[in-house]
Amino acid sequence: MSTEDARPGQNTRDLIDRCLSGEDQEAWCELVDRFDADLRRAVRGVVRRGRRRSVEFEQDLVQETYYRLLERGAWRLRRCRERNEAAIRAFLMRVARNVAIDTLRTRGAAKRGRHQLLETVRRPPRLEVRPDPLPSKEERMIAREERRAFLDSCRRVAGKRSPERNLRILELAFLGGVSSREIAANLDPPLTTGCVDTLICRARKKLRARGYLMNCRRARMT
Repeated sequence: MSTEDARPGQNTRDLIDRCLSGEDQEAWCELVDRFDADLRRAVRGVVRRGRRRSVEFEQDLVQETYYRLLERGAWRLRRCRERNEAAIRAFLMRVARNVAIDTLRTRGAAKRGRHQLLETVRRPPRLEVRPDPLPSKEERMIAREERRAFLDSCRRVAGKRSPERNLRILELAFLGGVSSREIAANLDPPLTTGCVDTLICRARKKLRARGYLMNCRRARMT
């Protein structure tokens, strides 16, 4: 071994250059053996400040540091231009500390996000129950006019035979929602349910032609 190779700084710089060549696997193994303890010490200082002490977690951070040094053509390691071993060690330890800080910040943000989500799920939504507002004077007037217009249309389709009785049947059916059986039982003189149904069916068709929605029991304007 030559004197130049024996110098620690030069030897470390050569080791870095061999790693950057990408063809010397032994160089990477030697780099790990030489600086693994330093990288672990660097991440341990950050982990202790973050109050998370775990040997496995520290080892994960060291492995992540090696990955960061190797990714994308080892661009981080190529930024290391130092030739002195102490400066190279300081550079690698700085990378390890940054990896630890980034990881703790990311996990902290994810933990806070989970807590916020859990609090949102656990906390029932505040429901403000408001009573339905009473109809205004204008709305009541419009409703009366619509009812009057609808009853006028019912009178026109009720037929000339017993118009008042038939109008009452249509009013109870379409506006009151009363069943045909109840209507038939309470008429004087009473009618059969079939007669009431026939009248309602004929009136529904005629009212539909006048623009009313008559698909259901109760009438609605289009």
